[in-house]
Amino acid sequence: MLSFNLLPWREQRQRRRRRNALGALLCGIVAGVGTLAVSEIYLRHRIQDARQRNTEFQAAISLEEQAAPGQEQLVSRNAQLSALLDAFETVRRRNEGARSWLAQLPESVPEGLHFTLLHLSDEGWELQVAATRLDQATELLERMRAMPMVLDVRIEQMQSGPDLSRQFMVVGRLKE
Repeated sequence: MLSFNLLPWREQRQRRRRRNALGALLCGIVAGVGTLAVSEIYLRHRIQDARQRNTEFQAAISLEEQAAPGQEQLVSRNAQLSALLDAFETVRRRNEGARSWLAQLPESVPEGLHFTLLHLSDEGWELQVAATRLDQATELLERMRAMPMVLDVRIEQMQSGPDLSRQFMVVGRLKE
């Protein structure tokens, strides 16, 4: 039996829809594959950059590891030099204090008193003094205690001579 299609436009519309659906599907697949390809290219580029930076970091780390013993030596040398610089600074301050003390010492000597020995050391100083009266030694102690660079001062020894003169050993320390 022969069949007649009385409504050919329906079949044409249905074919057109199938063609459009297949075209849209094909365009979607092509767009998806294109998007994946572009994403893969971008991500490969980023991974390549990350690997290159990682290689550079590894090279820098190996250089630092090779330089580490030298750095430890530098740090210890720096500590030694710092300690030496501190020692020099302490000596400089002591020398300034001793210089100013020696400059003020003649002005602090009472009338009739004279020095027979002066000894400076790291721990302090010693003065051997000859005086005719005890009040001269007391006045010397008071004047020395008034000096700003003197930390402490005291009489360690006292000897009386045959001519009523007295020998004193005055000992003291300077501030640092």
